[in-house]
Amino acid sequence: MKSKAFPILFIAFTLAAWTSLHGQTYVQVQVDQPEALDVSVTEPEYSPADTEVMVGEDLQITGGLPPYSSEWRDDTGVITTDSSFMAQLDHTADYTLTVTDSRGCYVMRTITITVVTSTNHPLGRHIRVYPIPASSFIQVNLPAELHQTRILLFDQNGRVVWQKQVTGKYRIPLSYAPGIYFLKLKNNSLETTYQIIIQ
Repeated sequence: MKSKAFPILFIAFTLAAWTSLHGQTYVQVQVDQPEALDVSVTEPEYSPADTEVMVGEDLQITGGLPPYSSEWRDDTGVITTDSSFMAQLDHTADYTLTVTDSRGCYVMRTITITVVTSTNHPLGRHIRVYPIPASSFIQVNLPAELHQTRILLFDQNGRVVWQKQVTGKYRIPLSYAPGIYFLKLKNNSLETTYQIIIQ
């Protein structure tokens, strides 16, 4: 998840002035600075059968001064002013959330939802490999026509760190050092490789 924060600080203060019995004037200033506005939202996990996913469902806003307004955008413009929305899992996209509080302070967060497909083979467009980047697993969805496909995971040195023969849908557990890896799918009628980023 990419993150950008643009805090704008506002300070609220109370000013009190009075004159004592002896003619002296006193001024008391109390400064109240609200907690900085912050937003927490994560890339949603999607199940193998999903064609869409709820984005922003776990949104948490702290600090700033309510009420808050939300706006989700992608590269085509504003999607919604709701705090969450349904995203289609048919393409890779960046979704940027802007949360603004009542004083005009705002924070931006960007979520990237990556769906990888292969188009080098007639069945390749039906293969899905996600999420990328990944942390705990990689989901591979193969079309039913691709029986007994060998999946190999290589590190940057070309060493095979994991392999298995699968049919259909398979979740690959990840417990490897962060970095760039390569996922190769081999079948009698198909061979394709995906670059995988493990965080």
